[in-house]
Amino acid sequence: MALSRFLTITSVCLACIVLTSCATFTRTELQTLGQRGVPAQLVARLDERRPLTPPELVDLTRGGVPDRYIARHLEGRGVDYVVTRPDIVRLRKAGVRALVVDTLLRESDRFAAGYATRESVYYHGNGYEGDPWYDSGWGLGVGVASF
Repeated sequence: MALSRFLTITSVCLACIVLTSCATFTRTELQTLGQRGVPAQLVARLDERRPLTPPELVDLTRGGVPDRYIARHLEGRGVDYVVTRPDIVRLRKAGVRALVVDTLLRESDRFAAGYATRESVYYHGNGYEGDPWYDSGWGLGVGVASF
């Protein structure tokens, strides 16, 4: 009976630890960010666990937020866009370090994988149906002829 109760209490404690670790920033950390000059709107986005954009990552880096906190937020929330090469160039020029950039790229890949399926583009006879670059040669157009 005592062992059973111990295991139950232990499992509840572990569940609490796991669930509280899902929060990306604590209240104290959010207050500290505000004191470091991170814009209030960005602190609110962090508090709401919303995805961060590349310019916001620059603001956090310039605000002195440790890379591990930024990476933790990216891993916990992910992103809702595909990162482009110009994004990466701007981030690196702004001083965003490798940990944040690498985490951003992983989360961007994860986001893209959610939209790319094997069925979305498939070979169909003389071309790839569903491929935006495939031109079947058929279409409707309006032309202007000069006489």
